[in-house]
Amino acid sequence: MENRKNFLTKVLRKHLSKVLVDPKVKSTLSPQEAQNGIEMVIERIVERAIEREAELDRRLAFPEFRELMMETLDELHPRKTYIV
Repeated sequence: MENRKNFLTKVLRKHLSKVLVDPKVKSTLSPQEAQNGIEMVIERIVERAIEREAELDRRLAFPEFRELMMETLDELHPRKTYIV
């Protein structure tokens, strides 16, 4: 399980790192604030993914994982579109 958690964290960090260079983010947050926000989002997504996988007793398929990621983003800050 720890390997899965590390894998998901690594994948999400790579995927969400592009948010840090977005002009909207750069103009409103300091680099440290943006990084802290990304880490908080990653932790929440990974936590929910691990819980869901434990419930289903299998790994999530990519569409399921993407849906979970969007649900988590909506939970934190509902929007019609996201940078990711």
